[in-house]
Amino acid sequence: MGIRILIHKRLKESFDPSLLAEITRAFRQYKETGKRPTNFGRDVPYDFPQSVADSDLWHIHIRDQTSLNWDAPQMRVFKMTSNTALIYTRGCRDPNCYLIIGIIANAHAYYDGTQKYLREMAEIARGFQRNF
Repeated sequence: MGIRILIHKRLKESFDPSLLAEITRAFRQYKETGKRPTNFGRDVPYDFPQSVADSDLWHIHIRDQTSLNWDAPQMRVFKMTSNTALIYTRGCRDPNCYLIIGIIANAHAYYDGTQKYLREMAEIARGFQRNF
C-alpha cells in the first residue's frame, strides 16, 4: 500500500498553496523512500507536555535562517534543528496514512509562550487516529 498524505483544513486555508504543495511533495518523498530532503532536519515526536506526547504528534525541523552547519560533512541529523516545524501524525490502523497538521515559524518562542496550540494539534491527531 502506498503513502497517503492528507492536509488539515486549517493549514490549507492559511498557508501559501504553492509552498504547501512543495513541502507536501518533499514530505511524501521522505516517507516513501526514507531519504530526507535537504531542507528537512530532525524528525522527532513531541515529548512534552504528557498529553501531547501521548498523542503521537511529531515534528520535522524545516531548514530556515536558524539552521546552522546543516551542510557540514559530519553533521548528524539529531543536530539538524531549526525554528520552523512541520507538525504531523500518522494513522493508527493505517501507518502509511499521514496528516500534516501545521507548519510553525518561530516555533520555539511560540511553544514557550503557550502550549495551547500543541494541545489543540494533539486533539486533531487523536481524531485523525480514530479514523485512520
